[in-house]
Amino acid sequence: APPPTPPPPDPKAAKKKGAKVVEEQVAPEPPPRPPSPNPTLSRFPSKQYGGICLGQDPIRRFPEGRFFEFEVGVGNDCVCGGVLLGVCRQDPTLVDVERLKGSLMYCPGALLLDSLGHLWECPREGDPLLPGALRTPLQLDSTLAEWDASQLQQGDVIGLLIRPWGAWFVYVNKKLAGKFSSPIPDETEELWPAVELIGRTHTVILHPNAKAPVLSPQDFAQN
Repeated sequence: APPPTPPPPDPKAAKKKGAKVVEEQVAPEPPPRPPSPNPTLSRFPSKQYGGICLGQDPIRRFPEGRFFEFEVGVGNDCVCGGVLLGVCRQDPTLVDVERLKGSLMYCPGALLLDSLGHLWECPREGDPLLPGALRTPLQLDSTLAEWDASQLQQGDVIGLLIRPWGAWFVYVNKKLAGKFSSPIPDETEELWPAVELIGRTHTVILHPNAKAPVLSPQDFAQN
């Protein structure tokens, strides 16, 4: 039979004899990362402004239309600021971030409301262009005269409801700020949230469980 395995050395006994005992050092496990406050939004660095944010999931659908909502964080390092607010009409995972040139204004197919209430449409990939024309955004006739994103404050919640045939309803802190029409005729088309931070607007947190606001009978009748 094989000889019995000798017991492990006793550190106390070794210390009494003057021997050095080297104890195995176990590295502590790193603390777990805190959960992301905004796991449904991808943020890309922007060369001109604070950041470009595109939702990872399509905008949710409700009987009132498609709706998303987000909260803004505002700092004091700039006098002015605001957001570009709108939708991306292609899967953000397919967007070439390098081609955005630091602004959502170069996102193919995006529809964007600027800080002063003007609506812009970015040409899609493959759209025919006039000879010599650049693939730059086009300002549309639709405007939201009541909109001034430079007045947003810390913690303000912005909502965008897109009715089945294209009307946009913009909300600030659950109150209707204004409405206008936009060129989205296909109700089946998937849309993704798109936000760009400008100036003193530093952060944006999407509310993934937000529900569409209840519309009055007059507003519900308006497409």
